Amino acid sequence: MHALISLLLFATALPPFDLVIHNGHVIDGTGSPWYAADVGIRAGKIAAIGRLSGAPARRSIDARGMVVAPGFIDMLGQSELTILVNPHLPSKIYQGITTEVTGEGGSIAPLNDAVIKADHVTYEHYGVQLTWRTFREYFARLRKQGMGINLASYVGATQVRRVVIGDDNGAPRRRSWSA
Repeated sequence: MHALISLLLFATALPPFDLVIHNGHVIDGTGSPWYAADVGIRAGKIAAIGRLSGAPARRSIDARGMVVAPGFIDMLGQSELTILVNPHLPSKIYQGITTEVTGEGGSIAPLNDAVIKADHVTYEHYGVQLTWRTFREYFARLRKQGMGINLASYVGATQVRRVVIGDDNGAPRRRSWSA
């Protein structure tokens, strides 16, 4: 009985949820079948999953008949430039995509003068000012401007080839490198 009273006191001391999604079909990403539950969000994070019908909330959504799921991962995205144009990426968010992996083939970095010159029309089309040459600089720019999704990138094999030997269609040639 003492534990139940302590639990009730603890629960009533918590601030209200920012959002409770009621009556959803929760798919939790574990591979288990969906189950009926409410999801409580506090400070941008899932704070509770279960029956939350009596829980105080600033806002609530009735998701009856709808699926509530964690964000999806787009493993072959191509938003590396458009995220600089519109950091919110509504076309991804509306599909439930919260993480994108990009850089298959070509990638946003590394860059050199030849690649920048060859691709300048694309950057001009999007109105993107090049302020990076490395992934470190690119991701620093994204952190500074903010992002609506999580973004990761491969170093694309095509990008490495373009930076090292250019856009010529031919076999790589042996070069002597000096430090």
